[in-house]
Amino acid sequence: MCGGRRIVVWLGLLTLLIAGCARIPTVGPVTPADGPSRLPDVSVEVAAEPPTAGASPRMVVEGFLQAMANYQQGYGIARLYVSEGARDAWRPESGITIYEDGYGVTSTPENASLEAPLRGFVGPDGAFRASADTLTHDFGMARDSDGEWRITNPPNGLLISRYLFEKFYRPANIYFFDPSWTTVVPDPIFVPVGNWTPTALLQALLRGPGDWLNPVVVTAIPSQTKLNVQAAFVDPEGVVEVSLSESVAALADEQRSRMAGQITWTLSQLDDVSGVRFLMNGAPYAVPEADEGVVRIQAFSWLDPTPDRRTVEVFGATDDGFVSVLDSPRGAELRTLSGALGTVAGVTAMDVSPTGDRIAWTGPGEDALRAGLINEDLPPVVLEAQHLLRPQFVLGRELELWAIADEEDGGQLAHRIIGDRVEPVRLEAFAGSRVEAYRISPDGTRIAAVRRTDEGRLELGVARINRSNPAIVIDGWREVSMEAPGRSRPDQIVDVGWLTPTHLIVLASGEGRQTLRPYRIDIQAAFVSEIGQPDNWQSFAVATSPRAENGRAVVVGAAGSWRFEDDYRWPLLTRGLVAVAYAG
Repeated sequence: MCGGRRIVVWLGLLTLLIAGCARIPTVGPVTPADGPSRLPDVSVEVAAEPPTAGASPRMVVEGFLQAMANYQQGYGIARLYVSEGARDAWRPESGITIYEDGYGVTSTPENASLEAPLRGFVGPDGAFRASADTLTHDFGMARDSDGEWRITNPPNGLLISRYLFEKFYRPANIYFFDPSWTTVVPDPIFVPVGNWTPTALLQALLRGPGDWLNPVVVTAIPSQTKLNVQAAFVDPEGVVEVSLSESVAALADEQRSRMAGQITWTLSQLDDVSGVRFLMNGAPYAVPEADEGVVRIQAFSWLDPTPDRRTVEVFGATDDGFVSVLDSPRGAELRTLSGALGTVAGVTAMDVSPTGDRIAWTGPGEDALRAGLINEDLPPVVLEAQHLLRPQFVLGRELELWAIADEEDGGQLAHRIIGDRVEPVRLEAFAGSRVEAYRISPDGTRIAAVRRTDEGRLELGVARINRSNPAIVIDGWREVSMEAPGRSRPDQIVDVGWLTPTHLIVLASGEGRQTLRPYRIDIQAAFVSEIGQPDNWQSFAVATSPRAENGRAVVVGAAGSWRFEDDYRWPLLTRGLVAVAYAG
C-alpha cells in the first residue's frame, strides 16, 4: 500500500491509510521506521464518488466525508449523500471542522456518527482557530423515496480529518498595511489546493482583514470593490490580469499605488507569477508603478517588513562587556566593542536596532534601561522602572524602543520610547496575568508573548498593538495553544521570537521533561513542530532575525549559544555569551 506509484484512495483504503500509515507526528525528529507507521511516499488523490445503491449508513457517511476532502465548486457530489430536505440548506462555504486522524465512523444498522478529538476550525474568512475540544456529530440517517440511506443532519460546513486537511489545504497570506502605510502586514488564511488560483486569493483580499486583525491594519482597497469579471487570468508570460469594478475609478495615484502593492504582494505567492496588469471594467487602469502596463512583482519589495537587503549582524554580551560575533574560518570570533561598551558588565538583556547603529540593555538590577548609539562612550539611561523585561527596537515610520516593566501597584506597563519621548502603553491584553517574555512582530502590529495567569498557568499567545487612537494600547489577547492530542500543554515556556512575519520560535518544555526545546509554531497554532534536540544547552533565551521564509535564530544557554541553520541543525555558535541580539 505504501508503494511509490500514484494511487486513488477508495473508501476502505482511505480509512486504513488515515488510521494506519498516514498519521502525522507533531513533536520529535523525523526518523525512518519500518512497517505501517512509516508515512508512504505516494501522491494521494481522494476521488469523490456518488453513493452506491444499497449503501449502509456507515458507507454513506464515509462516502460523504471522502467527497468533502478535496475542493469542488459547489460540492455537488457530496450533496448527493444528503437528503433532499437538507441538501439545499447545507453550506460547505461556512467553514471547516478539522478532526484528528485515526477515528472512524461509528454506526448502527440505522444510524451513523463520528466522535474524535478536534484539531481546529477554519472560518468563512479562511482563518484557522485551534481547538482541543471533542467533536461529536450524529448524521441523522433516514431513507429517501428510493429506500436509500441519506444524511439529514450534515455538519455546519465541511468536516475533514487532519491528514486530509494538511494534504488538500495550503496556508497563504493576504496583505494589508500597518497604520503608517510603511509596510505590508500578512493576514494568514487557508486555501484549498484545488482552488489555489489568483481569483481565490483576490476574493479573500477583497473581503478585507479578519475580525481579529482588522482594528490594527488599514487597506487602500475600497470596501465595495469586486472583481469585474469574477476571475483573474494569467497569461503565458505569468502576468495576472485583474479587472476591478468601478469603485476604484476615483482613487488618487497614492492610493492606487497602495492598492497595487496589496494585490501584488498577495499574488506573489503563486508560482510563476511575474506581474499584474490592472484593468477597470475591462479597460486599462493606470497605476504609477506600471511598466508598459504591467506592475512587476518586485515593484513593491520595499514594503517587506523583513527585507533581505539588510546586513545581518550578531551582537552579544559577555560578563566583561559587549561584543560583535563574527564568522571566521576557525568559528565564531568575539570582537570587543570599542569604548565604554566593551567594558559594560552585568548585562541581563539587550537589543540592537535593525539599522545596526543603536543598542539598548538592562543591567543587574533590571531597574534601568540604557539606550543610544553604539559608538557613544556610554549611552544614557532612558527609563527607570522595576523589573524591566528585554527591550526591543521596532522600525516603522520612526525607530521605536519598547520596554515592559512593573508599576508601583504590582501591575505592568509598556513604554514606547522615541528619541527623548517616553509614552506609556496600557497592557489591556494582559489583565489578570503577567508578561514573562515578549517580542513585537516585524510589521509592528502584533506582540507575541508568554504570560503567566493569576492561577499560575503559562500561556503563549499574540495580542494587537492598536494604534487606531492617539493613545496606543495593547489588546485582543489570543492564545496560541501548543496543546494537541498526543502533546500536552508545556510545563515551561520561557521565551519567544519571530522567525517570519507569521511564525514564532518558542523555548518550551513539556511532558515532564526538564530540558527546554525550540519549537516552530504559526500564530494561529495550525502547525506546531519541535525543531531541535538540545544536548545540555541549559537554554534561557532566544534571539531572532525574522525573514519572509525562514529567519535566523540563536538560542542562548549557560553552556553556550547555538545558531539555527535548519530543523535539528543547531551548530554551536560560541560560548561565554549571556545575551544575544541581531541587527538587521
